[in-house]
Amino acid sequence: MHPYILAELYPKNRNLKARWLVQWAIWDVQKNKLVYEQKRVPGKLKTIREREKWAKEFIAEINKALLDGYVIDEVGEGTTVTEQAPANRKLMEVLNEMLLVKNFELKKKSRSGYKSILGKFKDFLAYENLGNINSHDFLPKHFFLFKDYLMKVLQNANPTINKTIFTIGHLFKMGVDRGHLKTNPFAGFKSLKEVETESNTAYTIEHQQAMEAYLKDNDLRLYYFTRFMYYGFIRPAELRQVKIKHVDLKRRTISVFGQDAKNSKIRIIRINPTLWQTIKEMDFEGLNPDLFVFGKKLLTTKFRQPDNEAYNKNRKALEALELMEHNYTLYSWRHTGAVNAITIGGLSVFELQRQFGHSDVKETQIYLKTLKVRIDNQPLENTW
Repeated sequence: MHPYILAELYPKNRNLKARWLVQWAIWDVQKNKLVYEQKRVPGKLKTIREREKWAKEFIAEINKALLDGYVIDEVGEGTTVTEQAPANRKLMEVLNEMLLVKNFELKKKSRSGYKSILGKFKDFLAYENLGNINSHDFLPKHFFLFKDYLMKVLQNANPTINKTIFTIGHLFKMGVDRGHLKTNPFAGFKSLKEVETESNTAYTIEHQQAMEAYLKDNDLRLYYFTRFMYYGFIRPAELRQVKIKHVDLKRRTISVFGQDAKNSKIRIIRINPTLWQTIKEMDFEGLNPDLFVFGKKLLTTKFRQPDNEAYNKNRKALEALELMEHNYTLYSWRHTGAVNAITIGGLSVFELQRQFGHSDVKETQIYLKTLKVRIDNQPLENTW
């Protein structure tokens, strides 16, 4: 083991007017001696508490590397390598550590965005049964699986896909730069054209009826779950968080809170008469208001629903009915509800905008366009 000097924060007297920095010494193989390295504490951190918090996390990383035997070894064109290869740790463990470091650079709102996107990546790993994958085992093929997951399963628009991939790619780059990851499979990703795609797929009337009949007979709880998506336009990730207390039986509304909603704002969903009948059938009377409406196994319980449980159940139903070739997903219930609300129920685009929680009606219009819905269609009847 080569000598080193552990990282420390300066100045010791914590004078805010002085230059704050972290300093350590690492062995340089070519120079055959210890060399001192420094990292300035970001000037935007104004208080002692903020600076100490940032330094504590940074120092922990540096000291861990020193204790693991890392050295400077310039090879060829100035490539820096270490005495030993990065440990093959759990991938999510490494990415969570990188997120903690990144948080010191980000504003509060941006932190929430990074956390949400990393949560989406974690959902993908679970979806592909890769939850325990090690850092060395995540390969370019897994990057393409993730990209396909965003496009086909979540049906994200191109701007969302770009932002998601660049964010996860940045965390990978941080891991490589700090010696925790060997490679960054996200490097070289070229942005998708940021135009709306037509990947959103709604059920045909025949397939909708077939799925509803199947779910009523074989998975009633999933049928209830899809009613909230179809009539309330609630996203699956949001619906997993809804508790009984969020369903206002007097005002006939459902509250979807900012930390769960896509646009980070509280949405109030109006309950239409058909969804109201479903809720009455579920019968929440006398139950603990803190229970999840759709918890584990989609039951009303205190246990949170696993991320992909509803997706997998819906896919099982599609497979049973041999409908997988039509590109339907769990999200198709929400898309179908939107199509039918406009074309059959006569809901205005402005009412749909409010239900969806879109900040601008143009967003709703573009969404409907991807579903090939003409907004000037005349209503055929009052319900859908």
